[in-house]
Amino acid sequence: KRATKQLFSALTDPSVVIMADSLKIRGTLKSWTKLWCVLKPGVLLIYKTPKVGQWVGTVLLHCCELIERPSKKDGFCFKLFHPLDQSVWAVKGPKGESVGSITQ
Repeated sequence: KRATKQLFSALTDPSVVIMADSLKIRGTLKSWTKLWCVLKPGVLLIYKTPKVGQWVGTVLLHCCELIERPSKKDGFCFKLFHPLDQSVWAVKGPKGESVGSITQ
């Protein structure tokens, strides 16, 4: 119960932000979308714009593995995935929103 409180407090406290910037994210239709991402302890929050208004999704980092992918462009390319092919997405957003979708 205490861990749940601490996680909730980290998710809702805007001062606990490790990094925030835009990322190009590939959706299920293999198209790339530029979205605003906020990295917090254990989670990657994804929004449509930097205004942090419209939540798109939350990746639970504690269950993810990361592999670096080759990129022809500047920057880094990586893939986050669950080793047992489970979902890496949280069911609810930081303010209790229902599941978002990366596809447009």
